[in-house]
Amino acid sequence: MLLRFGASRIRHLLVAGDPGAGKTSLLRAIAAGLALTNRQSTLQLLLLDPRGLESDSATGAIHPLRPLGYLPHMLTDPMGTLEDCTAALHFLAEEMEYRRRVRTQTPRVVALIDHVVTLADEGGATARMDLMRLIQHGAGVGVHLVMATDRPDAPLMLERTMRSCVPTRIVGRVGDEAAARKVAGRPLEQATLLYGEGDFLAVMGDDVTYFQAAYVG
Repeated sequence: MLLRFGASRIRHLLVAGDPGAGKTSLLRAIAAGLALTNRQSTLQLLLLDPRGLESDSATGAIHPLRPLGYLPHMLTDPMGTLEDCTAALHFLAEEMEYRRRVRTQTPRVVALIDHVVTLADEGGATARMDLMRLIQHGAGVGVHLVMATDRPDAPLMLERTMRSCVPTRIVGRVGDEAAARKVAGRPLEQATLLYGEGDFLAVMGDDVTYFQAAYVG
């Protein structure tokens, strides 16, 4: 699936599913794909995960999102603390307001936010307000959000701004049909039948498309 971000195309994207659905790997594939198909001068990337980017203490494996810091498109190193993530979100909101004043849309900025519900719930009122402002107005000035969560039944999914401004949803394995319907905005019984590890349903309007996400090692 080719993601074309723009005010009249895909404004923002929400990826939801239970742990093990493959959301983090999908974020990595999206970031790599955007970097391969866009010049650094026209696209910049930002990566936020308020739950941390530490290596696995048991196996020593590097966090799957940390290597994205080597991409030349990255505005900063990947951010893995709640404080850094809230600060970056506020920077984006301020950048959005500046762009609205000077009427510019370039370069496009795509912020990939893993565990977005954690950021909204634990980042405080300012972080939540910045997130809602970006969802409402960011796409119009070239600031787009790719948000992932393993809490598809969180109240954030039902907020009017989220539902109206983020109509494009990618749903991974979800064990509860009610949660799948909440995040998709429509009945989605197929979500309970997914295997996980990268198989998803893309929900765009009335269309539901099954796909297997690419794996970037």
